[in-house]
Amino acid sequence: EITAQEFNDLTDLKDAGESRGGADKQVERYFLTAASKNEDWWANLPMLPHAQALVDLANKASHTGKAMILSAPLHNDPDSISGKEIWIETNLSDVELGNVHVEPDKGAFLKSLELPDNIIPVLIDDRAKYHQQFRDAGGNVIPWNVHDPAASFERAAEELSIIIKNHAKDYSKQT
Repeated sequence: EITAQEFNDLTDLKDAGESRGGADKQVERYFLTAASKNEDWWANLPMLPHAQALVDLANKASHTGKAMILSAPLHNDPDSISGKEIWIETNLSDVELGNVHVEPDKGAFLKSLELPDNIIPVLIDDRAKYHQQFRDAGGNVIPWNVHDPAASFERAAEELSIIIKNHAKDYSKQT
């Protein structure tokens, strides 16, 4: 069985464009075999530390009061999409399912929203390739380090709190 740490290490290598040896390719094949076309695999993943607290902060930072969740599917695998949607519905509260999007290109999705300039789009993500896509589309990124979730949450909470404070200032100017 592949551990979460092994998968994360493999993902880091892949995103960095580093060459991967035979063992890494075997781990990747094992993961793809386990996760591909397997809605239950995605729907039953364990809850990560700070997930609900992060959603709560993102909701406060959102201009609508409801954050958008943006995830990526496995290539050509609708079961990964439905499994992720089930996981979110089962594990997170105060998330509107209409705000859950599973998209292969997070930057293209951001561009499709055609947000006004006063909206600050923020992506919290652990994958370097999605950071680049989102930044290239004009978004801000808070990197998430799966190897250090406590520090990642602290950084995300700090940056989201700044957005929340700015919303409060903007609101007080309007009243």
